[in-house]
Amino acid sequence: MTQTDDIFSKNVELISKEAGLAATCLEQGLTALRKANFAQKWNYYQGFFLLSIGMERLLKLIIVTIYRIEENKLPNNGELKKYGHDIEQLFLAISNHINPTNNFLSTDTLYPKIISFLSEYASISRYYNLDSLSGKERTLDPLHKWKEIQDEIAKRHCKPIKISPMERFLIERMSNFSSVIHTDESDKPITDFSSFYLQGKNIDKIQGYSVYYLYKVICHITEQLETISSKIYMMPVLHEFFPLFSNHLTKQEIIRRKNWNYLTTTK
Repeated sequence: MTQTDDIFSKNVELISKEAGLAATCLEQGLTALRKANFAQKWNYYQGFFLLSIGMERLLKLIIVTIYRIEENKLPNNGELKKYGHDIEQLFLAISNHINPTNNFLSTDTLYPKIISFLSEYASISRYYNLDSLSGKERTLDPLHKWKEIQDEIAKRHCKPIKISPMERFLIERMSNFSSVIHTDESDKPITDFSSFYLQGKNIDKIQGYSVYYLYKVICHITEQLETISSKIYMMPVLHEFFPLFSNHLTKQEIIRRKNWNYLTTTK
């Protein structure tokens, strides 16, 4: 494969399909995570699954691009497989190769924690539920680990919960004739309506900021892709597959946005 393969070549088509798949996984992963809560835990796992797949594929596309530009060839299977599903190793290898002086990971303590979490999820814990059922539990529940990241986000961005007189009246009334059997993201029991109500008070803000920090990580990776791709024009133009991740959205736009599927909505 050469740098100048035309748009109709098989390899260009394969790379285009992979880029579209990576972008879609990232978009749908953010959408799933944004609507996740303790009462709909499956959305967390869907988000982790899609985000880890999308991020791994995006990072491996950058490896492919480096080979195309610097070696004028494609990497062989062994050169890609040596990374396995280790997102953290891929991230560091690409960062050190493209821009070794970049200090992105040191700009916020949550960034390396998020990358490490997704790397472990991709490599070890994506089948945690089935592994545990079959007696092959190798790690902690990934949702318990993600709860630690959420707790840090809550400390940063959530004010102490205040209950209005009307809310207190409604909680007292509902508590008189309702029962609750639920658990939070750490599987701690929620057994009364007051706890159930309070558990949901900050979830929208927490999920908005969870997506915000993930978005910034993805934007950094797509910036690396654009940096290496800009060295020479070649097909396909990969950064055009990731228009949502060009770091053009404001912080409030990112936090408020609930649907990240680019082709179905722009809000």
